[in-house]
Order: sequence, then structure tokens, then C-alpha cells
Amino acid sequence: MSRLLLVDDDEDNLQLFGAVLTNYNFTVDLFSDPVKALIEFKPNYYDLVILDYLMPSLDGVELYKAIKEKEPAAKILFLTASHETIKLNSMDNPKIVRKPVFVTKLIQEIKDMLDVNETYVMDSIN
Repeated sequence: MSRLLLVDDDEDNLQLFGAVLTNYNFTVDLFSDPVKALIEFKPNYYDLVILDYLMPSLDGVELYKAIKEKEPAAKILFLTASHETIKLNSMDNPKIVRKPVFVTKLIQEIKDMLDVNETYVMDSIN
């Protein structure tokens, strides 16, 4: 079973995505506070980190960079409603999934990043 870290300051989104991912047999640690998520982050523990892009106190790009300092090989996916281009000064650009997102697309992106060959069919998350 894959272990995911999900960080989103919107509590409703956090709980919704957490429930969906749990239903697909992922183990998910949820954080609405990006600073606390960084403090609690354990290198080589998570198979994938999912970050909201726009968050207070520590935005997704800052959190991305801090996590990469702790674990350079961390796989990171941005989940965002923003239409801004996410730019990082790195060769290791993360995957970006825009909200609203179909559950099937989110799960397939996660499976692709984790190199798991399974397909899922379900409704959208709005």
C-alpha cells in the first residue's frame, strides 16, 4: 500500500481528497498547515507528496523546495485551482493537476507517478 502526504489549507478539499484516496487503498497523512507538514515530514517515508499550490504562511513552491532539501528524490504532485504557471528552478519539475479534477484523472496521475498499472473509473470531484 502506498503512503501519501497531502497538504491543502482548504479543510473541505483536504477531507474530500483524503477520503477518496483512502477509498483507493492509499495510506494518507493529511495536513492543513504547511508549516506543520514540513515539521512532521519524514524523508524516505512517503511514496508521493501532494501539495496545494496556494497556501498561507508557506506556499506550495516553498514547501516543495523545503521537502526537496530533506529528500531530493521525493515525488511531488501539485493539486491546484490556480491557472498560474508553476515555475521552479529545477530539472525535477513536479506534475501539476488542475482543480476541479476528475477522480479518475487524479488516481491515474498518482498511479503513473508511482509506476502502478491499474485503471479506475469514477465520477468527478468538483
